Amino acid sequence: LMLLICNPGLRQRHWQQIEQLTLLTLPVSEMSNLAQMADLGLHHHVAQIEDCCIAASKENTLEQGMDKMEMEWNGNPEDPENSPPMEFTLKPHRNTGTYILSSVDEIQQMLDDQIVKAQAMSSSRYVKPFKERITIWEKTLND
Repeated sequence: LMLLICNPGLRQRHWQQIEQLTLLTLPVSEMSNLAQMADLGLHHHVAQIEDCCIAASKENTLEQGMDKMEMEWNGNPEDPENSPPMEFTLKPHRNTGTYILSSVDEIQQMLDDQIVKAQAMSSSRYVKPFKERITIWEKTLND
């Protein structure tokens, strides 16, 4: 039971699903603990809630992967010094007065990698809660 409900990926929607499956009213908060859940009898429903908790974990992994991809381009606003946004370097193109992108190889590699990751994520059975987000990201990468 502890491994299932102490999952950082459990969101409110998962707790609601657990309540529907078990017909229990669960006092979910930051102060909730395993003893409270056991007192309510949740330990009698481990088999019923297992799929929901596994789905929460898989969804969380996908969401973290999505966050990481966005951060590679946009940087981390909470830590811009250690995770700045992607910067594109321009260099003059001959004597034409125009500029071209330099270091395109690593940018193209990251773009290609992320397109493949986004496609894999969008085909996952656990993407439903943020399907729209991954679809928009996939379109952004492809456009």
